[in-house]
Amino acid sequence: MTELIIKPTMFNLPQLTDEIILFFNLQDFYLFRSIYGGSKVKSFGPAKRFSIELNHTVKTVLGGMIGAPLSMIILENAIASGAKKVCAFGSTGYLGLEQREIGDIVVPAFGKDETGMTNDYGADHQAEFLFKNPFDILPCQGIVSVNSFYRLSKDKVKTYRQKKIELIDMEATPMSYVAAEFGCDYFPVFVISDQIDKNYQWYNGTKSEKYKTGVENGMRMITNDNFF
Repeated sequence: MTELIIKPTMFNLPQLTDEIILFFNLQDFYLFRSIYGGSKVKSFGPAKRFSIELNHTVKTVLGGMIGAPLSMIILENAIASGAKKVCAFGSTGYLGLEQREIGDIVVPAFGKDETGMTNDYGADHQAEFLFKNPFDILPCQGIVSVNSFYRLSKDKVKTYRQKKIELIDMEATPMSYVAAEFGCDYFPVFVISDQIDKNYQWYNGTKSEKYKTGVENGMRMITNDNFF
């Protein structure tokens, strides 16, 4: 990586714990706090944070960074503030043709980046980035990270399926690459929130009981001592 002019270490950042649980959606962030408790919510730049003791270790919980550019800023700041291991929890759209359902917990095997952020950090934007998977979950094939929720077309879905991509989000792939560049372990966990069927029809399941149950199940999974 080239010598940088502006770095997170130039700013007055609060110290964080080694282990971070990161929520992209503030609704999930506050739901997690309502279930598991924690300290007072404070700011972390444009994001929110609180601390919580899980399995006899204090962890920092971060939330509110939808989209790759903002997520990269928060991730770099978190690493500069002491983060060594990050578990990112969020929702994903399902593009594959296998029998996956709304509310299923999934982890990708590899990622493709269409946000441009990995290119900003010097990576080949055509590359595939592998994900670590410490969970007892059969991984999906691939995930693609994109910039816009509304730009998905039938032709793009066809192309993704040909490339063995089953999931779509807005942050995971560039976050995986940047974390690795700075020596931070990064583990994404997703709950399927919506899906495209074989006829290219979209179903939004975010209001369904299956999705709500999936979120709660995923939160229980990342708080057990097998992860951290």
